[in-house]
Amino acid sequence: MYAMTTTPRSFLDEFFRDFERSAAVTPSFQPAADVVEVDNGWRVRLELPGVAKESVKVEVKENVLSVSGEKLDPYSEKVSYRQSEVGYGKFARTFRLSQAIDRDRIEARFENGVLEIALVPRPEVGPRAIEIR
Repeated sequence: MYAMTTTPRSFLDEFFRDFERSAAVTPSFQPAADVVEVDNGWRVRLELPGVAKESVKVEVKENVLSVSGEKLDPYSEKVSYRQSEVGYGKFARTFRLSQAIDRDRIEARFENGVLEIALVPRPEVGPRAIEIR
């Protein structure tokens, strides 16, 4: 048997003191992203846990897809953190699009903290017969 030499409170004090040394700065929020190829194009998936759908903005300008928003701190100025590992703040991710992407058919869906953006290829412009008059 092991003898308990510290009280639960002193154990927690030591734990928090060690934690504060290793995580003194609140991390920022940068969502993880996957880009995958599927049968009918590509999908960009971003993990946005704790982010409200209303605070996410998806834009396409020229050949750049931009996703931006903000993950709000639920406690903001109300508390003094003893520890913080969860990142909060504004974020932005950009993805360079190929000319093969049909920008008019880009769609985005947000569900269960995951943003999925569907990218489909432009219709192929193949050879066309020209009628001679």
